[in-house]
Amino acid sequence: LGYELLMPYGPIMAGEFKLPEGMTFEQARCQMEIDPDFPDIAYMDPWSLLEPDHYPNDPWFYELSGPEEDTYQWYLFDQEWGQPDYDVNAPNGWAIELGSNDIVVAVIDTGVDRDTPDLSYCLTEHGWNMWGEYPPLRWANLMVEQGGTPHDMHSVGWRHGTMVTSLIRADTNNFEKISGGAWGGKVLPINVSQPWGAIEGQWLSLTLFLLCEQVGMIYFPGLNLPHYNVKVINMSLGGPLRNSIQLIMLWQLSFRAVNVASVGNSAHVGNPMQYPAALEPKGYDPSYTWVTWLADVRDDTVLSVTAHDRAGERPYWAQYYDPDIGHFFDWVDVSAPGTTYYPEIGERKGILVLAPDADYREVSGTSFSAPLTSALALLKFSQNPDASGWFVHDAIKNSTRDDPPLQDPKLPERIDYEYALQYGGGQ
Repeated sequence: LGYELLMPYGPIMAGEFKLPEGMTFEQARCQMEIDPDFPDIAYMDPWSLLEPDHYPNDPWFYELSGPEEDTYQWYLFDQEWGQPDYDVNAPNGWAIELGSNDIVVAVIDTGVDRDTPDLSYCLTEHGWNMWGEYPPLRWANLMVEQGGTPHDMHSVGWRHGTMVTSLIRADTNNFEKISGGAWGGKVLPINVSQPWGAIEGQWLSLTLFLLCEQVGMIYFPGLNLPHYNVKVINMSLGGPLRNSIQLIMLWQLSFRAVNVASVGNSAHVGNPMQYPAALEPKGYDPSYTWVTWLADVRDDTVLSVTAHDRAGERPYWAQYYDPDIGHFFDWVDVSAPGTTYYPEIGERKGILVLAPDADYREVSGTSFSAPLTSALALLKFSQNPDASGWFVHDAIKNSTRDDPPLQDPKLPERIDYEYALQYGGGQ
């Protein structure tokens, strides 16, 4: 009948056959059952192609395996079958792209604790410590002479930068603790914080200036900085005052990188617009010629992220666009998980992150929604290393998911790793 024996399995009386072109498995099964050359066939199976499993082996990724049996990483993949899920759909995204160590995410925060397990292999060789006693230009070279990674400057017991970094790039699939949003990639930790947590605008402005030099948008002679392929900039920080210098820097960075910023946690105290999340040319008076010129080229420079909980609700503190109180443009782009709601006890406890003073910590805030979005941008750049910052920004913003819809109409649609990695188009 035209069958071709590809591989006999003599000892177990079995074999692998290639069917004639155009013949289906069911047709072959029916014919071989009556063919005298194939007596006593007990069982037949079609040949199938297996795909790798993209569910990590990190123990706290899974339900009921966290330290208190309710602290697991639902925000990456919610495993409560039969219930609406509001996670980022990470495993289906990882089946498309795991992340490349050639892509670097700059985390502008409080530094990072390199001694934290699950993080040490995911950091660049050098970090930047922007806070100190040295004048900016002298400091720019001194920071490399000192070498190493800036220790997390935040007060003991609350290492904000370390926790943010763990959501992007905790070492994944290594049988240890939690999974990060990406399996590959590097984090450039940048400290702009004083030890008690305050951040000075001048240090953020200088950081953005130096990042413009890193991505090749400007050239500043005399800098002695190691070059990293920075493609994503995470800013889990903000304040009520806008800065025009920072706007120009972010606008330049948006050509080649994605600027991700948290929108803030002050919805319950006036819901003011927060910067840099709202630093867009369209947010300025159009009578300023220079702003009009920027907006004509690109008016969307920051990917601003708010938070939802496991039930799809907006936490009372998560900020949102509200024209009724004077928000003069829609400055909130996407939503990502930022806290956990336990309906059985009516309590929010936070999402699971690494902390240097303990194995884990449960935290809440838009500060932790932003890094989940930055991890997605890392994956998108890994998938297409030559993509522009504009393309990756728009791919994430235009591929959001609304099924099931979030429960608060004030929230924008939520990010989805699979949807964004399937998003096509130009570069």
